[in-house]
Amino acid sequence: MIPMMSPITHVDSNDPPVLLIHGDADPLVHVTHSHAMLATLKKFDVLSELIVISGGKHGFGGENAKIANAARLAWFEKHLNQ
Repeated sequence: MIPMMSPITHVDSNDPPVLLIHGDADPLVHVTHSHAMLATLKKFDVLSELIVISGGKHGFGGENAKIANAARLAWFEKHLNQ
């Protein structure tokens, strides 16, 4: 049997804060994967947030890249600059 290698199977209460950013028009990975990951993180009381970019596809470009980059920067400043 091949072990599950998905990050969702390795979540525990010792995980650091997690930011998920996902486009709702991603043709490769459906946004429900991020919703499931967020639910699992919250189940283990891991500080976490999901930002869904409307119309965002896989690998954000243009304005969606600006939105994602600004969100990452704000998250890092809040949680890593302590």
